[in-house]
Amino acid sequence: MSSSDAIMAWLFDRLVVDVALAGELQEGRSQGRSTIWYWRQVLIAICTGIWRPIFQHKVLLCVRSPPAALSTASGPFYG
Repeated sequence: MSSSDAIMAWLFDRLVVDVALAGELQEGRSQGRSTIWYWRQVLIAICTGIWRPIFQHKVLLCVRSPPAALSTASGPFYG
């Protein structure tokens, strides 16, 4: 395992990126892909791995929390 593979594996482990993707990137590298291609793919995977849970959490927050106007118990239908 080269040092770049070790760094990528460490980053993927810390940022909870899919292990299968790490294997695919290592395979592409062994088939002659360039170093620039390799690190570009690593950075895309890391950015996707970081932003996907944030976006999903934001969507869940918007879907599950009622607007402030509806969350107050005032008006003709509330006691």
